[in-house]
Amino acid sequence: MKLDENDLKIISALTEDSNLSTRRIAKKIFLPVTTVHNRIKKLVNEGVIKRFTIEVDNKKVGLNLSAYILLKLEFKHLFKRVGTQNDLASVIMKFPQVRSVDYLTGQYDAIIHALFKNIDDLNQFITYQLTKIGGVKETITFMVLKEG
Repeated sequence: MKLDENDLKIISALTEDSNLSTRRIAKKIFLPVTTVHNRIKKLVNEGVIKRFTIEVDNKKVGLNLSAYILLKLEFKHLFKRVGTQNDLASVIMKFPQVRSVDYLTGQYDAIIHALFKNIDDLNQFITYQLTKIGGVKETITFMVLKEG
């Protein structure tokens, strides 16, 4: 799908606030409501817009610690116990603390971004959940001091 200027304006408006009504987007970018509605529907159907979401103040819901965890994988054990890297990512994404799992090039194979109540919660996650998954050989954890 080739995106035009109006598609990009709609995406920009929804990126700023996914709660905007079609009417407010139309007013903001000077297009008819039906045009905006149809374009949003098409962007969703074509997979350009994957999902609509919210941004939560993590501290207000008790998630005070953000961490990035590098994973080094033992592929022989991974394939025997879990399956592919995508299967591993699916298993890891089921933990409620986890926000994303991405694959890397270089010394480490994947990185997890996760949110925790406190350091004990982080420790529990790494010690009793993450390292028990087949194929996870090594972890290195970076705690976020201040989010940008």
